[in-house]
Amino acid sequence: MWLHPALGAAGCALLALRLPAHSRPQMLVLASWLALACAGLILSAMDIATHRLPTSAITATGATVGALVAGAAVADGSGRLALAALAGSGFCGSVYLAIALVSGARMGLGDVRLAAVLGLGLGTAGPGPVIIGTLAPFVLAMPTALALLARGHNGSSELPFGPFVVAGAVLAVSL
Repeated sequence: MWLHPALGAAGCALLALRLPAHSRPQMLVLASWLALACAGLILSAMDIATHRLPTSAITATGATVGALVAGAAVADGSGRLALAALAGSGFCGSVYLAIALVSGARMGLGDVRLAAVLGLGLGTAGPGPVIIGTLAPFVLAMPTALALLARGHNGSSELPFGPFVVAGAVLAVSL
């Protein structure tokens, strides 16, 4: 399938164009976003195929991104970048966990974990991208959800949400 590599290349190119890489900390943040984009593409394909986001893959992605962001914070010489990343992760993860608890089985914990990992990267970009990256997936998923409802699906677990979470985060940091 040619679409996945094309989307991955487009996402990485967009990130490389939009994120500055003039210093070592900025290069490490860019590397964390490229890792997120590549892992997000793989996780999205898994979610589409199986309606599952494997915890082990999300954990490995989180460890990689966390190490890169920690390296950027050390290279920057201030803890602000690390605190911003942790705040972004906490915000995204908390919002998605609240939605998962309220909605029952309509949003899985894989989506919650993925949102928390993407929140690490969003936090490095500031509060605006954190908020946009948290909310954008719901807007992006709306046409697909409406199409499923129009075709008579009940909407309980038919929509793999992971691809929208990844796309929303990449778009938020690229704007």
